[in-house]
Order: sequence, then C-alpha cells, then structure tokens
Amino acid sequence: PRLDDDDAPYADDKPGADDEMAYAVLEAMPVSFAKLEKSMKAFIASPQSMQTPEELTFASLPIIEDDSPDVAADEDMEADIVGEVDLLALSPEKEKNDVTDAISALQEIPELASLGRVFRSTRPAPLTESETEYVVECIKHIFDDHVVLQFIVQNTIEDQRLDNVTVAVDTDSTLFEVAGEIAAEKIKYGDTANCFTVLQLNTDESLASCRFSCELKFSIVQVDPATGEEESEPYEEEYP
Repeated sequence: PRLDDDDAPYADDKPGADDEMAYAVLEAMPVSFAKLEKSMKAFIASPQSMQTPEELTFASLPIIEDDSPDVAADEDMEADIVGEVDLLALSPEKEKNDVTDAISALQEIPELASLGRVFRSTRPAPLTESETEYVVECIKHIFDDHVVLQFIVQNTIEDQRLDNVTVAVDTDSTLFEVAGEIAAEKIKYGDTANCFTVLQLNTDESLASCRFSCELKFSIVQVDPATGEEESEPYEEEYP
C-alpha cells in the first residue's frame, strides 16, 4: 500500500536538496572524522589561526598525515614538490611523536610563528637507526613559501650533555635555500629536544625534486652520570 502525505506526518520535515541540513547529512565528508579531529587540534594549537577573521573551511585546516601504510606513497609524491630528505623506512614502534604537539612547538617560537599557517605536516620519520648514540627524527612542515624541518633529537649517551644542537642542511638545488636555524640549547642523557632548519622556496625556480644532506652538529660536555655535574669543557662534534 502507498502512504499518502497525510499518513506521513513528518514528510514536510524532510530537508530539501538545497538545505544545509541535507548537505551535512547526505553528502560525504571530504576527510574522515579521525583526520578532521587531528586537523582541528592542530588548528586550535596555532594562535595565529585562531585569531584570523577568515571563515573556517576544510581548505583552511592543516593536513596531518596519518599512520596508515598508504600515506607513504602520498609522501613520496609530495617530495617531488617540496623537496626530499633521504629518510629510512618508518617503523611502527617509532611512532611516538604527536604531530599536533609538533605544530604547537612551532607556534611557540616567534620566528616560526611569523611564517603563517602550516599547510601540511608529515609523520615523524627516522634519520638514524634507533640503536645509534644520537637518535634523530624529522617532521616536515609545509608553509606557503617555506619548509620547516623539525629535527627531534634524543641523547642516549649517559655521560654526555649535548649543547647548541643544530642540523646543517645542504643541497645542490637552487629551489630551496637555508634561511635560518634554531638550535636546541641543551639535551641531557635520555632527554629529547627539538631543533629547526628553515628552508625558503625560490619562487623564480620551477618545482622539481631535490635532495638534502643532513649533519648533526653540537657541543659535547662530559658529565658525571650520577650527579650531572660537568667534568669537561665543551668541545664541538658532528654526526655522522
């Protein structure tokens, strides 16, 4: 049997095709709820984004890469556009850094916050083996005219403290040039700290794939493992 309109009291309440309610209910989301949550947390973590008068849209949210294996292919494609760092394969046990917290760390540094909104941030990727003396991971933060390389450095040497830690980045490409470095002041045994290298895009150059070499630079201070007291004058070192 067919129901007439009088038999369907809620028929008039059904939103039309042009209603915002219909769009929200019937149209597929451009991203999953999990990815949307990550992007929103990263957006909220940026004071500059929260103060903008612009309308909040999906396009204005930062893109946070997830941990799925499919992301690796997307990241390789992205490397052709924004530059490429030689990275070792990412192992699941190394997924311990929250990208949202990484974006928050950027916004706490005035020199980096002034670069504007983060368009995309990659997953942390290891630059060293996990068994080495100094463990380093890298997150790439993509801005309009810059790429910020965030290096997450862990000191695993019990009788050493690392001071003034930076990562020297070099490339033969003219697409990017190093615009600045921000050092990690001190890294005690077992601690992890961030240092940053800012790459500026040469807008006169055509986009192309490029590679960077990275060298960890720091000063070593020998310390008493029991007390942490200094036992030597600092001396410069680099790795590898």
